[in-house]
Amino acid sequence: LELVQQVSLSPDAADYGAEISIGPGGEHVYASSRGSGIILVYRLTEDDKLEKVQEFYLGGTWPRHFAIKGEMMVVADQRGDSAQLVTINKDTGMLYGGDMVKTGEQPAFVCFVD
Repeated sequence: LELVQQVSLSPDAADYGAEISIGPGGEHVYASSRGSGIILVYRLTEDDKLEKVQEFYLGGTWPRHFAIKGEMMVVADQRGDSAQLVTINKDTGMLYGGDMVKTGEQPAFVCFVD
């Protein structure tokens, strides 16, 4: 393996990375950062590099896991005992919206069920 690029997972060095996922079109990469409670959105460039396009601040601070289906993302906030539903713009990959719902204690995994 060869390191070709290193990117930040948070503007705060004290944060912890959690989940990394490729968006449905394969053009965007999403990474969660626990502490500040953000999802970073990266665009995959033509030369296979990541370019940051957004820091989306969540309603909670500890996004343990997230799942993507189509234009929807659900994020488990482990320390906030909640989940947040976020919309993905299909053209830009950027995130917006985000209603919060209470969950059981310390949700650590979320998924979509057909």
